[in-house]
Amino acid sequence: MTTAATTAGAIHAVDLSISPPRARNPFLLAGTFPGASSYYQQRQVYGGSNNDPDTSFYSQTGNRLNMSVSTPLQPDDAMTVTLTARQVNEIRHFVPLENLLIFTSGSEWRVGSGENSGFSIETLSQEPQSELGSSHHRPIIAGETILFVEDGSARVIGLNFSLEPNKYVGTDMNQLADHLLAEEGPASFVVSDWAYASVPESRLYVVRSDGQLLTMTLDKAQLVVAWTHWDTDGSFESVTSLKRSLSGVEDGIYLTVQRTIDGNTVRYVERLSTRKFSDVRDAFFVDCGLTLDSSVTITGATAANPVVVTAASHGLSNGDDVFVTGVVGMTQLNGNFYT
Repeated sequence: MTTAATTAGAIHAVDLSISPPRARNPFLLAGTFPGASSYYQQRQVYGGSNNDPDTSFYSQTGNRLNMSVSTPLQPDDAMTVTLTARQVNEIRHFVPLENLLIFTSGSEWRVGSGENSGFSIETLSQEPQSELGSSHHRPIIAGETILFVEDGSARVIGLNFSLEPNKYVGTDMNQLADHLLAEEGPASFVVSDWAYASVPESRLYVVRSDGQLLTMTLDKAQLVVAWTHWDTDGSFESVTSLKRSLSGVEDGIYLTVQRTIDGNTVRYVERLSTRKFSDVRDAFFVDCGLTLDSSVTITGATAANPVVVTAASHGLSNGDDVFVTGVVGMTQLNGNFYT
């Protein structure tokens, strides 16, 4: 029914050029759960599900939990993009830098947009970089180099951007020490875990599948790559790095180590001691140990040779090193070490 009041107004056609965002959740069912995630250009990105192993799901811009889309798609809508490759490879890692790097089980990709343009479905580009393939170990950013473990876990690859081919190029970091990691053969050793410390030196710590520990020192500016093998009375199981956790200055390296103590199999969480000290007496190079710096009051000392020192409740054991300081009366004892 139309009244005189309404017929006087203008009647507009329904605008069908854009619809309200349609809510969706692509991760509801078994087989759709992502195996990798990161954040890039104000969007959360997911990938590596069982059903769509080579597909990336990007959230709306500035709303990382919103996967809604409009019809037609708007620049800030969520996006679903599949890698256009010769074969299907599982997405295993995203590394956000100036571009988004995608590491799959068989290749590496660079994702970005054109210059001076927003990151949307209309500007998104995906370019293959190499066909090495990455394992499930999380890539590490070491300065300008991205370190990742090749699929098979027997080679460490350093990925750097090269201007001449205008793409990321991989370098075998084990080339001069390929005997330390090998996927096949009688001495088959692969990467079980790894961590990186940048302070005081750039070092990569690798736990090998046989329980040994390797260290790679990396200084790209000086073209230095050096590998070291550690020996200990035990078996290394895992490693991690905590930023500035060693004296508030150095990156701390923490390891889970299995040892046999008094006939019992135990696991300790151990931290590598600093290698920088002003006094050589503070050096601490042992397999597994503790230090105690607890002052004990001396109640008497003889002037004989050898010196006899009296100290009640000292808590010392035979073989301990005792450093004497702050003695009044027999100042010649100060600075001496006794065992």
